[in-house]
Amino acid sequence: MSEVLKFVNIAIECWGVLFCFVAIVVLLVGTRIEERTRNYFLSLFICVAMYLWTNVTGLLSRGKYDDIGNIIVRVSNFAEFFFGYLCTFILSLFVLHVISGGSSKSMRGYRNTFIILFATSVAMLIANIFFGFIYYIDEVSIYHRGEFFWISQIFGMILMCVNAFLIIKYRKSLSRKELVAFVLYISLPIVALIIQIFVYGIYFTLLASTISSIAMVVFIVSDQLEKYAKQEAENAEMRSAIMLSQIQPHFLHNTLVSIAQLCENDPKLAKKATIVFSEYLRENMNSLKQKETVPFEQELDHLNTYLFLEQLRFGERLKVEMDIETVNFRVPVLSVQPLVENAVKHGIGMAEDGGTVTVTAKERENCYEVTITDNGVGFDPHAVKNDKRTHVGIENVRERLANMCGGKLEIVSCIGKGTSTVISIPKERME
Repeated sequence: MSEVLKFVNIAIECWGVLFCFVAIVVLLVGTRIEERTRNYFLSLFICVAMYLWTNVTGLLSRGKYDDIGNIIVRVSNFAEFFFGYLCTFILSLFVLHVISGGSSKSMRGYRNTFIILFATSVAMLIANIFFGFIYYIDEVSIYHRGEFFWISQIFGMILMCVNAFLIIKYRKSLSRKELVAFVLYISLPIVALIIQIFVYGIYFTLLASTISSIAMVVFIVSDQLEKYAKQEAENAEMRSAIMLSQIQPHFLHNTLVSIAQLCENDPKLAKKATIVFSEYLRENMNSLKQKETVPFEQELDHLNTYLFLEQLRFGERLKVEMDIETVNFRVPVLSVQPLVENAVKHGIGMAEDGGTVTVTAKERENCYEVTITDNGVGFDPHAVKNDKRTHVGIENVRERLANMCGGKLEIVSCIGKGTSTVISIPKERME
C-alpha cells in the first residue's frame, strides 16, 4: 500500500471515530430514545469506533521491523476482523428487535442462527492465528490476504442476506424511516464487501460500516422522536378529552332538580331550561371532537348557557356581569367555562349571601385578556389544595392554553375578598 493511500485511509477512519464519539454523546444525552434502541446503538458505535481505531493502529504499525510493531499489527488486525463481525452481529439483533416489536420469542430461531454464524466467524478468526488461511502478517509486519480470505467475507454476507430477507418479509411493520435506514444498512455494506473482495487498497467495508451506522442512527432516532412527539400529542388530547367529558355530577343533579321544581311552578321556564340544558350537553359532547382553538364568541355562548342554568338554582344569590369589548380572538374549547364554574362553585356558592361573577374580555397591546372575578370566599393560593379534581381541571386548562395558543393562566385570590383569574393570549399566536 502506498504511503498516500495509507494516510487517506487513516484520515477517513479518524473522521469516522470522531463521528462515532459524537453519536455516542448524542445517544447518552438524548432523553426521548427508547432504552433498548439506545443500548443497541451505543454498543454499535463503540464497536465501529474500535473497528476503525484498531485499523488505524495497524496501518501506523505496518512495516515495523521490531517485535513490538509486529505484535501490534497482529493484534490490531485480529481486533479489526473481530469488531467487524461484532458490528454486523449487533445490527442483526437490532433488526430482529425492530421487526418483532421487542418480542424476542417470535424471532428466537433467527437469533440462534445469528449467534451460530457469529461464533463460527470468531472461531475461524482464532484458527487463522495458527494457519493464516484468511490473512497473515509477514516478518516485516506487512498484512497479506490469505488464500481463503473470501471466507471471512462470506459470513458477513450471509448475515446481511438474512437481514434483507427479514426486512422484505416484515416491511409492512416498519415505518418509512426505519425502512430507509435498513435498506441503507443492507445495501452499502454488501456493495462494499463485494468490492473489497476484488479491490485492495481502500477499506471500503470500514467506510460503508461507518456511513450506514450514521445513517441508521439519524433515521431511526428521528423516527423515534417523531413517534414520541406524536404520542405526547395524543396523550395531551386524551387528557383534554377526559377533562372535557367530566361533566360535574353535582351540576347535573342540581340542574335536573331545578328543572323538576320549575315544572310545577313555571312550566314555560322549565321547558326553556330543558332545551338550554340539552344544548349545554350537546356542546360538551361536541367539544370532545374539537382539537383546534375556537372563536371566543363560541366559548362565550356556551358560558352563557352554563350561567343561565346555574342562575336557575342560585336565583338572586348569583349575579353575573359581562364586560366584553372584543371577541376577535380564539381560545381552546372549554377553557373559560371551567374557570367560571370554579368561581361559582367555590367562590359564590360557598358565600352565605352569594355574590357576583364578572367576566371581561379586553384587547391589550400585545395580547387578548379574559378575566373572571368573583367576590366570594376566596382561598389561600399557598395552602395545600384538598380539591384535587378542581386543581387538575385548572392545570388542564393551563396546559391547553400554553400548548394550543401560547396562552398563560394566572390566579390571584384572597380569603374573604374573592378570586381573580386572568387568561392572556398573545396576539402573535392569533396571527
